[in-house]
Amino acid sequence: METYVPLENEIIPLIEQDKTFNASDVAEMAGLDTEGTQKFIVTMLSMKKIIDVGFRTSRYPGIKNK
Repeated sequence: METYVPLENEIIPLIEQDKTFNASDVAEMAGLDTEGTQKFIVTMLSMKKIIDVGFRTSRYPGIKNK
């Protein structure tokens, strides 16, 4: 049986970096399609794990130590 890895753990390198990332980065790192990526980003925003700084574009920095 495979070990379960929370999806959030898959993007820790993005969250912990000093520069912003976008939805494409999340999709590539987490292996999600466009719809799944958007749902995941909305969840991460609501949990205050990332913030939206894109002003209607896809740009997110992580919130460290959350």
